[in-house]
Amino acid sequence: MSCAASAFAERRVALVIGNADYRQEARLQNPLNDADDVAAALSRLQFDVDKHHDLTFAGMRRALREFSRKAAGADMAVVFFAGHGMEVGGRNYLIPTDAQLATDLDLSYEAFEIEKVMDAVARANGVKLVILDACRNNPFAQAMELTSPSRSIGRGFKRVEPEGGGMLIAYSAAAGTTADDGNGRNSPYTQALLEHIEEPGVEIRILFGKVRDSVLQHTGRQQRPAEYGSLPGTAIFLSATQSPTPTPVPIVRTPAPSVSVETVVAAWSMVEKSDDVGLLQAFRKQFGERNAFYDALAMRRIDALSKDEEKSAEKAEGMAARDTCDRLVASPVDKGARAPGRNYEEFEQDIGEALLACWRAAKAFPNDLTTRYQLGRTYHAKKDYSAALQEYRVAAAGGYAAAMTNIGALYAAGLGVEKDDVEAVKWYRVAAALGNAQAQFNFGVAYANGQGLRRDDAQAVIWYRKAAEQRHPYAQFHLGWMYEQGHGVEKSETEAVRWYRLAAEQGVSGSQSNLGTMYREGRGVGRNYAEAVKWYRKAAAQGDSDAQVNLGYMYRKGLGVEQSNAEGAKWYRKSADQGNMFGQANLASMYEQGFGVAKDIDKAVELYRKAAAQGNEAAKESLARLGKT
Repeated sequence: MSCAASAFAERRVALVIGNADYRQEARLQNPLNDADDVAAALSRLQFDVDKHHDLTFAGMRRALREFSRKAAGADMAVVFFAGHGMEVGGRNYLIPTDAQLATDLDLSYEAFEIEKVMDAVARANGVKLVILDACRNNPFAQAMELTSPSRSIGRGFKRVEPEGGGMLIAYSAAAGTTADDGNGRNSPYTQALLEHIEEPGVEIRILFGKVRDSVLQHTGRQQRPAEYGSLPGTAIFLSATQSPTPTPVPIVRTPAPSVSVETVVAAWSMVEKSDDVGLLQAFRKQFGERNAFYDALAMRRIDALSKDEEKSAEKAEGMAARDTCDRLVASPVDKGARAPGRNYEEFEQDIGEALLACWRAAKAFPNDLTTRYQLGRTYHAKKDYSAALQEYRVAAAGGYAAAMTNIGALYAAGLGVEKDDVEAVKWYRVAAALGNAQAQFNFGVAYANGQGLRRDDAQAVIWYRKAAEQRHPYAQFHLGWMYEQGHGVEKSETEAVRWYRLAAEQGVSGSQSNLGTMYREGRGVGRNYAEAVKWYRKAAAQGDSDAQVNLGYMYRKGLGVEQSNAEGAKWYRKSADQGNMFGQANLASMYEQGFGVAKDIDKAVELYRKAAAQGNEAAKESLARLGKT
């Protein structure tokens, strides 16, 4: 009791930092309140507190340097930080408010390793305590580019074990997990800390146990704080059990009384199945020196719990990575997908995050065939075809049809392997038989073009239909074209319109353009110029050059829209700029006649020549008429 009472005669120092106003990310709600309230509590506990808000890199460096000097020789030194933190490549960092962190290499110049905070308190003679409420979901991780594939971005902080004794590192969330910022005045962790930090007579290890229990209760056991390191074997109190100014009582040290084996055994029976590391450490402090056997049992239990915690954190990290991989990379035609699909161009902007997430997920779940396929798909999008093929083969070996399909596609295009249409067809055949819609479509294309097997339009129609019935949009488009042309099936413009419409409604620009033409010409459907314009416009907006030519024609003739040579010339130009020979020839005609544009024979000749070079007969005739052959 005298130790607790005399604690206030000690020199206690604290550094409290709250970072909320991050320049590159959304403002955090609670860190400033957390810092203010913790600083006030520590002041009431007789700490000499340095409090700071929204520190930049330079500000944090200055604050840590000054606090390091202040902590030298102190009986107790505490650092509390609330804000963003992250783990990259096995190292933990606290993030200043002016950090940009475009790449992992920027961390050394824009963030602070936790070791620097530990160094600041290490100069104290007595207890050293670092409290980090900084494991919130980190937005910097999503934008940061990793310069080395061997590096990864962790979820939350990595476990640390301070060298030597007398230092405790308290995380608001256990290693490998993230903390909640909270919806009230304080984060759940800081709220729990404030509930207990000023309780009188509570030993510091018990204090953090109470904090942990409160956080688990407040968050529905979703957030579990953890402490790492070791403190001296003496009892440590932040708040005294009696008046802070008692008459000092001399301390008489006497040898510890002997304890019977029966007492140790009874105590061990009460804690041996506990998963509370603090309780097991308390057992070791009380009985360890008196019985080496039970001390070893307690140490083994502590080690096992630590390993279980690490495995649990790794699993949680792997699950989070797999969820991200699914969200970003799942294929729209993969039956094994666990999330809505995205095409390559849709996740191209997220390729860095996607590759990291899928790589980490595959590391955590190497036998998850969907993840291995999606990792291959990410490499495929990055044009690392050899790596993509390696992952596809792993998934294909487990019978994953989507991976087989993509192996076939690599062989068909000669990407990462020597081009081999026969080998491509082999993979398509197996995957198509397993029901993969993309493989069925590719198999139909191979039949239609005679690639890797004998050309057979009837077989092409069979496989297009199988894929189209699974709502594969390009199979629907191709099937519509086969009906329109009468290839491999009896010609039916009504069926052509039906399949074109299904594909057009899924956004296939070629199908939208063809459907517009069917409406314009009244084939397979009643003639309707307004409906034709609607579908041409949808396709033209996606950059379909044929639709742009057709839309220009509708404006030129005033069909379904108000007649406008200027609008006609505009759409011909968009098509011509993409190299479409019909767009070039039509725009040339507009220049020759001065319709919608200023008359310019030289410009007309230039465009006629471009179209003629692509085989456009009308352009050739116009050049001959103008004597410019």
